Amino acid sequence: MVLRIFFYWESIASLPKSKRLDMLFLCATAIGAAITSEGMSRYMIHYFGHGFQMVAYILFWLVTILTISLNIIVPVCLAVSNTRQFEDVIPIWIVAFVPGIVTASVGPAFAEMQSNLSHGRHMIYMTYLLLGFSMPQVFLILATILARLLFKGFPPAPFVLSAYFPIAGITLTSATLVEIAAASPRLWPAEEMGSPGLTASLMALGIFFFGTAMFWCLFSSGGVVVVGWRARGLPFSVAWWGFVFPWGLLAFTALRIGTLIDVEAFKIVGCIFSVTTAAMWSVCTWRTHTRFWTGRAFIHEI
Repeated sequence: MVLRIFFYWESIASLPKSKRLDMLFLCATAIGAAITSEGMSRYMIHYFGHGFQMVAYILFWLVTILTISLNIIVPVCLAVSNTRQFEDVIPIWIVAFVPGIVTASVGPAFAEMQSNLSHGRHMIYMTYLLLGFSMPQVFLILATILARLLFKGFPPAPFVLSAYFPIAGITLTSATLVEIAAASPRLWPAEEMGSPGLTASLMALGIFFFGTAMFWCLFSSGGVVVVGWRARGLPFSVAWWGFVFPWGLLAFTALRIGTLIDVEAFKIVGCIFSVTTAAMWSVCTWRTHTRFWTGRAFIHEI
C-alpha cells in the first residue's frame, strides 16, 4: 500500500472520484489496520507484559471507529451516486463490508487479552454489533455476485480467480462466531452469556457458515477449471490474489473448528487448504515481484 501511494499518488489523491482499483486499496488499508492492531497487541503483551493491554483496548476501538465509518459512509456514497455499473459497484461494496467483518473477527482475540472483564465483555458486545453492521452487505454482495455469475458467466481467464473473493466474507463470519463461542465462557459465568447452550449455538452457526463458504469454494473451483480449460491456461493478474486470502481464511477456520470441537476431519481439511494456500502465495508473490517495478501489478484493470 505504501508503494502504491508512492508510485501512483495522483490516483490515490482522487479517491472521491475513484470507483474501482483505488477503492480496493482503501479497503486493504482498513483491513491492514485491523489485522496489524491485533497482531501488535497479541505479541506486545507477550513481550512487554500486561501493561500493554490498555494499548490493545484503544487500538481495537480506533479500528472499530474506522470500520463503522466505512460501513456507513461508503453505502451512502454509493446510494447517492449515479453509478450503477456492476464493475463499479462491487469494489465499493467490498470496501464497506470486508473491514467490518475483519475487525469483528479479531474482536474476541482482543477481548481474551484483557485482564479487565468489563473491557473484554464490551469488546464482545462490539463484535456482535460489527457483525450486524456488516452482515446485510455481505449477503447483498454475495447475492449480487452469484446473480452476475449465473446470468453473465464467470469473468474472463485473466480475472477468473477473483471469483474466490466472496468466500472471505462468509468465512470471516464463521471464524467470528467460532471465536466468540471460544471466548465467551472465559468472560461470563455459565448462567449468563457464557452458557453452554449459547456457545454451542454459536459454534453450530459458525460451522453452518463454514459449509456455505465451502459451497462457494467448490462452485468457484468448478468455474475456474472450466474457464482455464477453455482458455488453455490462466494468464497471471493481480486477481490471482483473490484466491490466496479466502483460502487462507478457510484453512484457519477449519483448523480452529477442528481444534475446538476435536474433529479430525476439520483438521485434515485445514491442512489441505494450508498447503494449497502456501503454494499459491508463493506463486503469486513471485509473479507479482516480476512485474513490481514496472507498475503493471498495480494498474491492471479489474
